[in-house]
Parts: sequence; C-alpha cells; structure tokens
Amino acid sequence: GGGSADAAAACSATAESSAELVEGYADEYVVPEVSGFVRMYTTHTPSLTCLAAMVQLRRLLPNVTIEVAFDRWSETRRWLSKDPS
Repeated sequence: GGGSADAAAACSATAESSAELVEGYADEYVVPEVSGFVRMYTTHTPSLTCLAAMVQLRRLLPNVTIEVAFDRWSETRRWLSKDPS
C-alpha cells in the first residue's frame, strides 16, 4: 500500500466529509445565546479528528472561547517514564 500517503488521504477525506456534514446541518443548531470559556489539555498534539470536533463546537457555539494546550509527544513520553515516588 501507500502507507502514509494512504493515511493522509483518509484523514483528508474524513475532514472533508465532516466539514460537509457540519456545513449542511449546523446552521439550524447554532446556539449563540450560550457563552463561556473552554480550556482543554491533551498530552500530545491534537489529531485531525480532535481539531474537527473543536471546529464543530466553535461553529455551533460561536460565543464560546476555546483554548487548547498540549505537549509534544517526546515531552509526554519523558514525564510518563519518570518514577512517581
């Protein structure tokens, strides 16, 4: 197979179908009266699927601010391997 090229194509197709789904149905579900702040932390770079979910959340709740913090995987691996004692 094409390895990473196949994976990249699959990710691209998934993102495009998600975007089309949101584009087609989201307008009727937008809730502008909800406001607030969401802070998220993930132990490594957010995946394409995670980013798509955040975009959908932002689209449906336009007055909610989203902040995402993350570590590089090498950093997460380093602190996971430390002895907790």
